[in-house]
Amino acid sequence: MKLVQINASKISRLRSGGMLNVWMPKNYEELQKFVKTKRKYIVLGAMSNVIIPDDEMNAVIIRLNKMNKIYFEQDQENTKTSNVNFLYSTPIKVNINNEPKYHQNQSIQSNTNNKYRVIVDAGVYLKALAIECAKHSYSGLEFFYTIPGTVGGALFMNAGAHGKCTYDCVEWVKVMDLTGEIHTLWRKNIQYEYRSANIPSGWTILQASFFLDLADKNTIMSSMLQFQEYRRKTQPTDFTCGSTFKNPANTSAWKLIKSLSNSDLNWNLISMSSLHANFLHNKGASSNTIKKFILSIQQKVFQKHKILLDAEVVIL
Repeated sequence: MKLVQINASKISRLRSGGMLNVWMPKNYEELQKFVKTKRKYIVLGAMSNVIIPDDEMNAVIIRLNKMNKIYFEQDQENTKTSNVNFLYSTPIKVNINNEPKYHQNQSIQSNTNNKYRVIVDAGVYLKALAIECAKHSYSGLEFFYTIPGTVGGALFMNAGAHGKCTYDCVEWVKVMDLTGEIHTLWRKNIQYEYRSANIPSGWTILQASFFLDLADKNTIMSSMLQFQEYRRKTQPTDFTCGSTFKNPANTSAWKLIKSLSNSDLNWNLISMSSLHANFLHNKGASSNTIKKFILSIQQKVFQKHKILLDAEVVIL
């Protein structure tokens, strides 16, 4: 197993954090062998909504970038499986009698309620998945186009946008427990809600099956581009981690944050964005300073509105 040292401040969306010892397994078997060694590890995806500590972490950081295939259940007459020259390897068409490994003991009904299955590895980037689904005329994951993360991260936190969430289309999620055993969790047995899902702590998300509709590919692409334009106009994209706080019941986090004074929202090297008050904008602050800033925003909002904001960003 070869570890690579990576400076988190060079690759995390917030451009903060210290040195990481990173390992990228090629397949399930390699990951199983490592998990069974009982070494301390943390699985991270695109690091788009996580704050990495400034000091070197006493754990191996596992990234599943090499486990990044997409399997389409069937192609339509007017579509072709295409090569993808970025982020992940060529999609593989799969039929119901030739399912991916570790899915052999489950009974599956193909094409349930005129839905079409796509099976996706956890390391696939959401934007790439949305694009490839559009190419195949599969509709349902258009909102992924504007989320800067991976499938594993989206399943972990039930990511969402534009009124949709990840588990709207999920059939099952394949996970590895702390002993290296692999399980299939069916959606009906996963308790999920706004920005959370009860995947057991420490378990690694490996793969998921989504049930999608067929639609005109031009219509799908048009929706994705509309989402992109909306995000460009309303949300910052540089050196930010997306929504900092979850929306509390009956109101929006950005409204509560925007009610604070300018000095509360702007520190020397970090601020809440003027474009969207629930988005951080890091201008060179350390992770420690970012954490203090987030805590300060929580305290100020509570003092003024008696509402405690729950962080959506993951703080390690």
